[in-house]
Amino acid sequence: MEIDEIDRQILQILEDDPRISNTKISEKLKDAKITLTPQAVGIRIKKLKDAGVIGGIKILKPLPEPSKVARELKRFQTKIPGLDIHLGGGFPNPSVIFLIGESGVGTTTFCLKVLWTAINAGMNCAYFTLERPTEQVIQQLKSFGWDVSQSENVRFINIYESIYENVGEAEFVSNIDILKIYREMVKYHAELWSKIDLLIIDSYTDLIKLVKGSPIEIELINRLCIGIMKHKTNLMTFYVLKPHGISENSLLTLKTYADCIIHFRKELENQTIRRYLLIEKMLFTQHTTSEIEFQITNQGIILKEYMLQLMANQNPILGDNLARFNVPELDYLIGGLPYGTTWVLETDSIFPLTDLAKLYINFFIDGIARQEIAHFVIPNVPIKWLLHHFRKTIQKNKELKKEDITLEKLINKKQLNLYDIFQKSLILKKEGNGSHFEPMVWSSDAERNLRHIGLKLTEQRSKHTYIGLSLSDLIDAPFGEEKLRQLYKSLIQIIQKRNDILLMAINPALHSDVFVKKLWYDCDGIIRFWVNPYHNEQQNKYIQIIKTPQGTPSPPHQLKVNDDPPYFQIV
Repeated sequence: MEIDEIDRQILQILEDDPRISNTKISEKLKDAKITLTPQAVGIRIKKLKDAGVIGGIKILKPLPEPSKVARELKRFQTKIPGLDIHLGGGFPNPSVIFLIGESGVGTTTFCLKVLWTAINAGMNCAYFTLERPTEQVIQQLKSFGWDVSQSENVRFINIYESIYENVGEAEFVSNIDILKIYREMVKYHAELWSKIDLLIIDSYTDLIKLVKGSPIEIELINRLCIGIMKHKTNLMTFYVLKPHGISENSLLTLKTYADCIIHFRKELENQTIRRYLLIEKMLFTQHTTSEIEFQITNQGIILKEYMLQLMANQNPILGDNLARFNVPELDYLIGGLPYGTTWVLETDSIFPLTDLAKLYINFFIDGIARQEIAHFVIPNVPIKWLLHHFRKTIQKNKELKKEDITLEKLINKKQLNLYDIFQKSLILKKEGNGSHFEPMVWSSDAERNLRHIGLKLTEQRSKHTYIGLSLSDLIDAPFGEEKLRQLYKSLIQIIQKRNDILLMAINPALHSDVFVKKLWYDCDGIIRFWVNPYHNEQQNKYIQIIKTPQGTPSPPHQLKVNDDPPYFQIV
């Protein structure tokens, strides 16, 4: 029987409410713009039953709506970085989980990670191997650094050998042989189910594919559904299902009995394999409903958004000759900031200045913890906000916290110098906080202003000095582009001579193309920040390394900005 879109809609409605009347099904179909009378609905349901799509098995009444007890279900966390968040906190425990995907998409690696996590959590596990010998599975576990050879918490059941002992290389497989193997699995299951917490069957379709399309396939599906209903409240069970090894009708029937369903797929793009998973169903759980890209590494499954973080943690920036943003992914991408270099932080008109200020704060506090001096010409952000985030970052820094260093101490020691070009310090004086800032008062003489800001930014000395400003903000002072370029070139000379570091933010939209190109030519590194206004998701901020002293630009990366340190994550 061919399943069309109308049949699929009916099956979905029955899955949500197996006792729904034909009349109500007809009404619900109207929402999907399908017109079908209740009588026609009844005829289609009868055909589905006769064809074995529903399998002749009674569809049980669904579980009630999530109650307080349901919301407090115990959950099993996979420990795959970031995935448990997408799962709504982890898999409900107990539950029946279907992992659906063809060979090579990552279902087995997923199972092995789940197994390793469960063993380390003290859970008793059983792993049925149908696709290949147990020895290969154990070897793959070792390739990820997961050695289970000494564990008493796991038992491997080698069904693979049973399949090929009974089947061999024969072209025809008798029903008796397959049912014999199935009964052997049931026997093992009956012996183990009261002693284990987690069961993995990889993959059930390696048994079904031998009788695909025959009456015995329906019998195997029906028996599996009965077994699921019998044991689903006792333990967590993961079934790997490969669509090519099972008929579409059987797969639809099975899915009605699953608590959780995850689809895996892969595609080839520019000679690179890209893998994705989609959480189709998750019992009592608000979960991510869009595809999640992941990669398989020597550490197992890693979500793409955590891949850069993994590489950064494995390759930390070390050495006294490099400064850091203290954002591991960014430091990894640029290879650290060599002393004696100047960097342009290019932003668009809608990228928040508060986010850019957080990057400056990270940069300054990391340097100060290593006894450097920092000069910061405050961009046009709220002063109270700036002080708040400086304090939070200081409190999170282990070195400064150990020495009981506060923001006030850093300012009094002149190790952190904050200059307010907008004279907001006059407002702060009324609040008793004027000592935190040095106001920068501009005259109508551009040359005098140039000397004034140059002296302020270079008067303090240490082993290294970090300087940060927003060049575009100086448009509000009486500077023309020619004077700004003079200031920039003089700062470059000082930076190179003293082996300091300069971070300078600009918004190219506020300057001429010639001015921007000259800035790019003179600087050592360029980091671009922008916002995609057409991106519908919450995280629509991006970062890209355009230029570094090592000549290693990067593709665009999504930028996640948090309220608390660490402020940034690049994915």
